[in-house]
Amino acid sequence: MLRTIRPGGYPRSTLPEHIHWQVFVGAQSVGVGELWFDDDARLTKLMRERAGRDVVVGKPTKEGNGTATAAKLVVQTPSPAKPQ
Repeated sequence: MLRTIRPGGYPRSTLPEHIHWQVFVGAQSVGVGELWFDDDARLTKLMRERAGRDVVVGKPTKEGNGTATAAKLVVQTPSPAKPQ
């Protein structure tokens, strides 16, 4: 689980607010991408259409404790080979 603050957008930029993420199993990278926020005014229709597999557009939902959840990321790794 990753908990962080919501970032602001880069100054003087049209890029949407985002978080870069990368998942490692040991020394091996098994997932990499970005989280964009659905309610960000900088996130255009064209950006949504061009978003690739490595981009998750999360819709922030407010929790009772004053925090928000934007996405749950699940990274599946291959099972280790069983010895024969």
